[in-house]
Amino acid sequence: MTKMMIRGGDLDLVEYDFSPFSIGENIRTCGMDERKYSIEPKPGKHTVKVPARVHLCVLDMNRFSPSRPGGGGIGFAIQLYTTAVVECTEKETTIDYSRVPIIRHFVEVIKKVTGYKGGFKICIRDHEREHVGLGSTGAALTAVGNAMSAALGNPLSVEDIRILVGYNYVEETTDGRIIGGFETGVGPAAITYGGMSVMGDELSLVYNSKFAEGRNVYILIPPVTVSAAGESEFNVLMNRARVLDYR
Repeated sequence: MTKMMIRGGDLDLVEYDFSPFSIGENIRTCGMDERKYSIEPKPGKHTVKVPARVHLCVLDMNRFSPSRPGGGGIGFAIQLYTTAVVECTEKETTIDYSRVPIIRHFVEVIKKVTGYKGGFKICIRDHEREHVGLGSTGAALTAVGNAMSAALGNPLSVEDIRILVGYNYVEETTDGRIIGGFETGVGPAAITYGGMSVMGDELSLVYNSKFAEGRNVYILIPPVTVSAAGESEFNVLMNRARVLDYR
């Protein structure tokens, strides 16, 4: 168990316990498992392509934590894509992707929600720019979630997938387990609907519209060796951002 401290000001000190867990544990179904689904696996490959996103800001750092989706935010989609190709199988699930734990966990989320007992053959290809602020995790989960739903006959809507991604957002650990990540919902919303999204707390989509069509976005990624993942990402997201919010 890892404890991390967040200080935003003289009277603003929060401590979080980060406890990794195994794939398939701590699944949040958001009540969707109580529905009755008609699962009709469709033959063939089902392909879903989704954009990356740029997350501009968190609106309320006091509601931004790894234990729940929240904080709100603003962000927009860009034309840098992640593609998921999914086929149904009788039992076994195989995953062709560099980040197997997060995908395997979301497979278990979809299976628990829908009651599907079979497996999937999954192939994901992304833009290979991870941990630089383009939402690669959210894009992969959103793409594969919608592709799995399509392979099952679309029992879940794109809105269902958006909510499930937000409440089951995880990152992998070095020992093959997973840990709850930080999620405002901006990524899944912008990735799902395109354009610019404004989010409230608990994944509430306040506003979405077309944004800067035909314009270019310049993203500069300097050749630095400082990590922007794991504990380093936490410190940037929580400590520095919270201090700036306090000021």
